[in-house]
Amino acid sequence: MIRAIILVGCFFLSLLLETTILQLPLSLLFLLAVTVVYQTEWVFLIAIFLGVVLDSLLFRPLGSTGLFFLCFLLFVFLYEQKFELRTIQFSALMSFLGSFLYFLFFGHSVLWLQITLSVIIGIGIFILTKLRIPRADSF
Repeated sequence: MIRAIILVGCFFLSLLLETTILQLPLSLLFLLAVTVVYQTEWVFLIAIFLGVVLDSLLFRPLGSTGLFFLCFLLFVFLYEQKFELRTIQFSALMSFLGSFLYFLFFGHSVLWLQITLSVIIGIGIFILTKLRIPRADSF
C-alpha cells in the first residue's frame, strides 16, 4: 500500500515537473524504471494515462505521447527475453534511446546535454526504484 502511494506520488511529481519546469522526459524515465523493476503489464495502463494527461497539459494531439510510451515499453518488454533487464547498463541504454527518440519525435532540439542529463536522471530513478521500501507493519 505504501509502495503504491509512493509510486503515484512519483508519477504525479514527474508530470508536474515535466510540464512546468524541465524539458526532460521524466515520465518516460520513471515508466522505464518501473517497467524494468516490476516487469508487470499494469505499466501499460499507467503509460496510456500519463500520455493522455501529458498531451492535454502540453497542448499536443491526444494520444500521441501515450502511443509513444506504449511502443517504447513494448520494445523494452520485447528485449526482456534476450537481456537482463535489472542492470544499470540496460537502464542507461534504454534511457538514452528513449530520450533521444522522445526529443526526435516531439520536436525538441536534440541536445546532447539534455540526453546526458536524462540518462543520469534515468539511472538515479532506476536505483531509487530498486530500493526496498519497508512495509508499514514491520515498524
